[in-house]
Amino acid sequence: MKPAWRPHILSALMALLVCLAVPSVASAAESVTMYRLYNPWTGEHLYTASEKEYSSLPAYGWLAEGAAWTAPIKSQTPVWRLYNPYAPGGDHHYTTSEQEYDQLQTIGWEGEGIAWYSDDEKGTALQRLFNPYAATGAHHYTANLDECSSLIARGWCYEGVAWYGIDTGDAAQDFDWEIDENGFNRTAAEDLVLLYTAWIPGYDESSTTDVNVMRRPGGDTTRDEELIYSMIYKTFASGRETLNYPNNAYGLVYAELDDFVNFFVPSETGRQIISSIYGSCPSNLSQFSGTYLTYVGDGWRMGMADGPFGRNIKTSNWQTSGDSVTFDAEVTYSDGIADSTVASYRVEVQRDDESLFGCHLTSIVRTQVRTLVGSGLVRN
Repeated sequence: MKPAWRPHILSALMALLVCLAVPSVASAAESVTMYRLYNPWTGEHLYTASEKEYSSLPAYGWLAEGAAWTAPIKSQTPVWRLYNPYAPGGDHHYTTSEQEYDQLQTIGWEGEGIAWYSDDEKGTALQRLFNPYAATGAHHYTANLDECSSLIARGWCYEGVAWYGIDTGDAAQDFDWEIDENGFNRTAAEDLVLLYTAWIPGYDESSTTDVNVMRRPGGDTTRDEELIYSMIYKTFASGRETLNYPNNAYGLVYAELDDFVNFFVPSETGRQIISSIYGSCPSNLSQFSGTYLTYVGDGWRMGMADGPFGRNIKTSNWQTSGDSVTFDAEVTYSDGIADSTVASYRVEVQRDDESLFGCHLTSIVRTQVRTLVGSGLVRN
């Protein structure tokens, strides 16, 4: 049986060694492998670009966990590292904010300089999570969405993207994206239209000419609740690879709570969805709660059910003017029971690097709706 004092002495030695071995990023390569270690005495994960630091710390009790992501050797976005000598066993913090880096040093943290760099091309997102019950190692960073989902299900709070690693393509699923000659992702723009038009009410064929169906974010809270729900819902668009659960083509963070039926969607994920669709998001997210989502303070609980839903889209007449892209879209909706409905739209989107889709909606006008009589199982 280990003496009660041993973990504290060992943790202090481990923290001191880490503090003295701040990694420096070499300039001889275009990228650097980022390594991850775990301190079983304090619960802290350490991230380092130094192979020497990574290979030496296991001799002092740290557990080597391998490569975590790939960082650029240099970029416009440094990641700063700090050390807290007052936390039990010592603790480290990482930030892309130089203001936060400077501020923490005024309250006792020790600045350790630039540890690595974030990818300005935003290739692979490193997600940040917070454990409100931990005294040390309260923050965790991971590019693995399954790990992120598992931690959220166990009570960790999702805090959004911390920084980015280089997209090496190792973990990416090979989706068949259609990219135009200007680098614009047409498949993602189609997904945006499918998502937004799925919940438009009033398919009244007598009043379908030039109906502007665009809303402002928060202007229709039920609609926005449905939009968040649809990005997670596993049969939202059967047959649409990029919108079909569990492919998660857009790298969303959420937790599967039990048997793929009940899910938890963090507030930050909901904010990301709404901002990606509209270009902005209201500050009060609790208003998006009702039929499909139940807001529980830091996110939503939602349930799923299988269904024979099908949503397909055909697009044409693509035109680009600066950051504005316009096109015509024909959306077919079927549920396998009632007759299918086909709606036509004129769509305008704005390029947006912060959007999941690479663009957000600026205008969407419904020009026609028609019913494919006899396409459903139900007969009048």
